[in-house]
Amino acid sequence: MSPEMLMGQGVNQACDWWALGVLLFEMLAGVPPFTDPDGKDLQTFANILKGEVRFPSPGEADFCNNFPAPVRSLISGLLTVKITERLGYVKGGAEDILAHAWFGGLAWDAMINRTLAPPWKPDLKSADDCSYFDEEGQQEALQAQLDESGSTPLTPEEDSEWSHVWQAFGGLPPSNSPANSSPSTVSPRFAAAPTPPPK
Repeated sequence: MSPEMLMGQGVNQACDWWALGVLLFEMLAGVPPFTDPDGKDLQTFANILKGEVRFPSPGEADFCNNFPAPVRSLISGLLTVKITERLGYVKGGAEDILAHAWFGGLAWDAMINRTLAPPWKPDLKSADDCSYFDEEGQQEALQAQLDESGSTPLTPEEDSEWSHVWQAFGGLPPSNSPANSSPSTVSPRFAAAPTPPPK
């Protein structure tokens, strides 16, 4: 949650850039940047309003090497409390982020067109091979989520209403879907993206 949301000042694109900063930090550190270690929500909100990002120092944790100077610069720019100074929202906009040193050398067009070779590709046995995920507690966590939300799996009729969504994202339909019962009917998870129109 961005500072302006906490202050009831409304939302705009600046909130999205803040969210990107939080996401990058959490993906690299495994924890959100402002969460109070004791689980106190009010302290977490105070930390967000201060906007003081505390990066792990060397030797503090296994993941401290994930925060070289360029990514610290990017995350700090995205997690700037004043939206008029927040990276991505200032004059250069998204171009400032795309051109940031941390993304140096990334072929953005190849990534958008899904022609960029991944640095590592898992050796999957089938379209629904989940062997690279830790299965311990997965079913219990899923059931707890369903119980908490009161949700139920999609019926075949509901699933067919959403089939355009599964196809648009090149993804698999839900596991309870009739379309997922036979490997021959499963669409490829990473279908080739259409070439974007010329600018």
